[in-house]
Amino acid sequence: MPVFQVKAIIIENSQMARDIWRMKIYSPEITKAAYPGQFLMLRVRDELLPLLRRPFSFSTINVSEGIFSILYKVVGHGTRLMTKMLAGESVGVLAPLGRGFSKPPDGTKRVWLLAGGIGIAPFFALLEMLKRDSSKLEISLFYGAATGEELVDCRFFENNNCKVNLCTDDGTCGLHGLITDSVERACSLTILPDFFYSCGPTPMQSKVIEWAKCNGIRGQVSMETYMACGMGVCLGCSISKKFFTGNKNEETNYLRVCREGPVFSIGEEN
Repeated sequence: MPVFQVKAIIIENSQMARDIWRMKIYSPEITKAAYPGQFLMLRVRDELLPLLRRPFSFSTINVSEGIFSILYKVVGHGTRLMTKMLAGESVGVLAPLGRGFSKPPDGTKRVWLLAGGIGIAPFFALLEMLKRDSSKLEISLFYGAATGEELVDCRFFENNNCKVNLCTDDGTCGLHGLITDSVERACSLTILPDFFYSCGPTPMQSKVIEWAKCNGIRGQVSMETYMACGMGVCLGCSISKKFFTGNKNEETNYLRVCREGPVFSIGEEN
């Protein structure tokens, strides 16, 4: 699969929720090659600081218009600089990178999407892919954040016949609790999913993997991590294979999130 390094044009850069922004970028070659679950490395500006590119998931992929979008959370100097970028400006992009989501197995009827915080980002493109391939899937979204002000608008999911379950750490919106609390509660009230997709911080993913293994559910997790190169050279994003298998007795092998991931399969070999 080709990887492009281009100067792409910003179409829109707007705030979606507290500290959450969306940037729409025009690049027909990248948009045509990108796949849900893959990521890009964005250079904030052509100066020494910030030195490294930032990794972001593809949030939406509009091939007909040549436009993709990213969601980003303002957490440091680089992302604060990104909020100052304007439509019409160019930005350096290296993409598409990594391993994206795959389709659920044949015979799948129920799919759950588990999103923690900015982990909601890749599920817009994923939902479009799932609906395009099978309109009969029963899809539910479990989406949580620290507070209601950090939740992005979910009407896109609702308009695509996806049941939305919200939760917040402080109880200001939806269920008062963590995303994994929302999932456990749903498990006690309804039928378990046939397959799941999960994206969020590492502690959440650890609990999701444990839940999946205890219930014998197959799925895929998209890992969030810091990256320096995004190409598998620096090894800075490596994570132990034991994290996914849960087998503490096996030999310690490491997987590069940027190359073997960011999407990893649960319930089957990576």
